[in-house]
Amino acid sequence: MREGAAEDDHTELRLLLGAVAGMSADLNLDRVLRRIVQVGSRLVGSRYAALGVLDAGPEGRLRTFVQHGMSPEEEQAVGERPRGRGLLGLLFEHPVPLRLRDMSEHPASYGVPPGHPPCARSSECRS
Repeated sequence: MREGAAEDDHTELRLLLGAVAGMSADLNLDRVLRRIVQVGSRLVGSRYAALGVLDAGPEGRLRTFVQHGMSPEEEQAVGERPRGRGLLGLLFEHPVPLRLRDMSEHPASYGVPPGHPPCARSSECRS
């Protein structure tokens, strides 16, 4: 075991326990989802994170989309929220983890809005 691994595990466990305690105290769905995205981002060391929740209907449309890491100005520069085309649509059809160095290089990539943070276009996802 590398030096500091036990301390890292302890820090992650504290973060998860704190998140669970906070979520159980506040059962507002939007706030719970936002907290999940924040904690997940911190656990993997990512500057940006997002979570999409699908409708229960057969179309599998995106009902809720929560992002973390962008300021309101950056979010406005991106423009329209995702609809489920490209990589997001692929994840709807095949819900398995997908971690990419450069989203634009994946064959299912639909394109990235001009104002999107650089993580979608380069290896800057883990800054």
